Amino acid sequence: MAFIDSGKNFDKEENGDTMQLRLDNSDIKQYPLRIPAKLYKKVRIKLMQEDKNLRELILDMLNQYIKE
Repeated sequence: MAFIDSGKNFDKEENGDTMQLRLDNSDIKQYPLRIPAKLYKKVRIKLMQEDKNLRELILDMLNQYIKE
């Protein structure tokens, strides 16, 4: 096999975390969700005050739903 020198090197240390995150997320299903704009704005404000993100909130709610 021929070696092609492109001038770019792959740094495993630098890119390892990104690649691991992509592997961890490979079994995740996406679901488009339509939220009214006013509700979304209120939720975002409250999430910012609590230093959380929407993904954490939805995952917590889904886990609570399953436990009931």
